[in-house]
Amino acid sequence: MIVNADDFGLDGNVNRAILESFERGYCTHTTVMPNMPGFDEACGLARERGLAGRVGIHFVLSDGPALTDGIRRCPRFCGEDGVFVLKKRPHVWRLSGAEAAALRQELKAQVAACRRHGIPISHADSHEHMHEEWAIASVVIRLCVEEGIPHVRIARNCGPRRSLSTWAYRTLVNLRLRRAGLAWTNYFGSPEDYRHLLERKGLTPETQAVEVMVHPTYDAAGALVDRLSQRPLADYAGLLVCGTPESPSRSGK
Repeated sequence: MIVNADDFGLDGNVNRAILESFERGYCTHTTVMPNMPGFDEACGLARERGLAGRVGIHFVLSDGPALTDGIRRCPRFCGEDGVFVLKKRPHVWRLSGAEAAALRQELKAQVAACRRHGIPISHADSHEHMHEEWAIASVVIRLCVEEGIPHVRIARNCGPRRSLSTWAYRTLVNLRLRRAGLAWTNYFGSPEDYRHLLERKGLTPETQAVEVMVHPTYDAAGALVDRLSQRPLADYAGLLVCGTPESPSRSGK
């Protein structure tokens, strides 16, 4: 089982929450945001704590400042201030040649930033799952193959089915990732999605490769919680059997 803590580098609070999640065995991996205020600190902490091999890249195209000039000049991606404004609705089905080139340059810059800070990049995903967008996925897949990034998060495919069209779209995205040899797991979702998967199909981490995402942070009382569900991460301790950084063989990879 892979339990990935998203948003490493978002800020100091999230960085501390993710480190505590590793220490408590609530996650096995994390992905870092190269354009966020806590990025430098996150990379330093990963090296100091011996976690660099468990850190991937959390590509960012929907929040914070862009790293490259080309994409700042693309209104589809950025506002006049150079801050990302891209959203998933409407879907990004096509990009112009200039947009695709600017996107590639930006993603390469984010990869380079991680490597300059001593992060080998064990895997890739993206903020708000932007790498699932059809035209963006084309660029991400080619770039990850070229850059030697071995794994890319698949689209969410467990939990209650929201609609036939969403299910079909995600199935096609995952097929592209599998054909490229980048798919990391058979299933991906939130802790509650995973709970639903176990209840419906009776699977276990030993029989199916699963990635679960969590978003560690601290609530107003200082408790370690998942930012999306606002539930204490301790509530998932029995569900997400992932061990600690000192015992990587238990990660299921």
